[in-house]
Amino acid sequence: MKNKRLGEMLVDAGVLSEAQVEQAVALQKGTGKRLGTVLLENHFINETQLIEVLRLQLGIDFIDLNKAKIDPYMATVVPKNIAVKYRVVPVRVENGNLILAMEDPLNFGALEMVKQVSKSKVTPYIAYSDAIERALSVLYENEGASIAIEQMKEERGISSTVEELAERTKNNDASSAAPTVKLVNSIRV
Repeated sequence: MKNKRLGEMLVDAGVLSEAQVEQAVALQKGTGKRLGTVLLENHFINETQLIEVLRLQLGIDFIDLNKAKIDPYMATVVPKNIAVKYRVVPVRVENGNLILAMEDPLNFGALEMVKQVSKSKVTPYIAYSDAIERALSVLYENEGASIAIEQMKEERGISSTVEELAERTKNNDASSAAPTVKLVNSIRV
């Protein structure tokens, strides 16, 4: 079943007719766009239908990025330029496996690139396009804060939480003042 093309999966699921798939393929020719993108842009299907077919046909799980808690450290796992280019969001690492939210979990080039840069096995999850956009914005907007936190951890030789760092700052721990200033400066808008 994993060798089926997207158009075949949509026809098998009763979402599109063969004629609609042929029409979408004709629109796709010469654009360089993936079929899923053409289907969505031309309103043959909606994003929910696409996600449901991929989830059922390929066994790819859905992740609601609006509810997922993503550690700012994940911005260091996949560089911003790759995440933005391929529209992927590193969510978490489970048992050495990177959970990756994607608009297009069939984009094998994106999966290979993320495997290379993260040096991890990758498990793709499908997510809504607008949720990916928001998650990218939040995760990589706070990238400077994540780097400052990691620097503070290294300098102190401990694994501090943001709450612990805030408490130290409140208590005027002079030895952590410089890294804390970096953190505060990185968060300012």
